[in-house]
Amino acid sequence: MANGLLGHPKQKQDWEDVGDQYLNDLMSRCLIQMNQHYGDVFTFKMRDLIHDLSLEVSQKECKIVDCQTKTIDENVRHLSFCDDKQINVAQVFTKLKNVSTVVVLEVSKESKAIHESLVSLCVSNFKYIPALFLQGSPLTALPNSIAALKHLRELDLTNCCNIKKLPSSFYKLRRLQSLRMRGVPLMQLPVSIESLIELRYLEITIKAKKLKGSRLRSWTSLQCLVLVDCDNLECLSKEMKGLTELLHLILHGCMELNNRYHINGRLDWQEWLQKKRKPFDDLFK
Repeated sequence: MANGLLGHPKQKQDWEDVGDQYLNDLMSRCLIQMNQHYGDVFTFKMRDLIHDLSLEVSQKECKIVDCQTKTIDENVRHLSFCDDKQINVAQVFTKLKNVSTVVVLEVSKESKAIHESLVSLCVSNFKYIPALFLQGSPLTALPNSIAALKHLRELDLTNCCNIKKLPSSFYKLRRLQSLRMRGVPLMQLPVSIESLIELRYLEITIKAKKLKGSRLRSWTSLQCLVLVDCDNLECLSKEMKGLTELLHLILHGCMELNNRYHINGRLDWQEWLQKKRKPFDDLFK
């Protein structure tokens, strides 16, 4: 979805429905197969022959960068940094104009400087990338300059546990459709996130007792809200009742809510509100 590879939805379809259909088609043709699933997260794998063929076909568009990388094809579109050693990122980014996805995995987790350098180079060199993945990064903050990535549609900050708040410029990422911040210990829902009106998927960890938000009704495209390890969360915002497009509310490790209201896992949001609104009125404060 972030890279614009999905065909336009038909009537009464969402973009996610189109993506699901693509996955089903690939599985029905035995090109991929289900590997494992963890609640609402699914993983897939390819058979060896299909995997080898995919690598051969995509070698000019996809590149895994490590400390041995000296040059990269100028037409590369998807970069993965996957090495625990020093990477001379300045050299490998030279002349790359078509990059659309950057994934940073296992890159010197102990070295914040390397990650800061990677993010800085992404901002200065890849202003049009739609997808950036920084899972488990040791970064303590995102730079204000990240707002320059105005075409960013997907940002993954999963388990960036040293980030305590978002930069003041974050609200400028107005094209974000998917934001994953599981394991980022924010004290409260930042106002800057409330301004991201194109969000379709939000995954977040909040340490406060109440989910506050004065402009949640502006999330007119939000399909799925995932609250993860919100240990202290006792109630949700009244504004959530105005999320007319929200289909699923997923709770993982929100013990106060889970125990008090016997809520577990995935909820069909609209059906739940219609059938259980009165008994659960005190959930929204």
